[in-house]
Amino acid sequence: MQNPNDDSLVSIEDAAEILGTTTVNILMNLKRGLLEGHEIEGRWWVSKASLAAHGGDTRAAVAQPHCRRSTCGSCGQH
Repeated sequence: MQNPNDDSLVSIEDAAEILGTTTVNILMNLKRGLLEGHEIEGRWWVSKASLAAHGGDTRAAVAQPHCRRSTCGSCGQH
């Protein structure tokens, strides 16, 4: 197990501040494999190296709506 005091890790709160996004978005990016991190004693820690390599893409993993109306225009699918 890695030590959360390890200089190569930051909290999800700090990661969100670094990338200018929310902690929820950081967690979603961890789940999607876009960031590397570890859960240690119930808290998530993010690798500084993965933040540096991330490229600033802070889009959350959002479900795409499945619109049934071809004229709605809100889903971006048509």
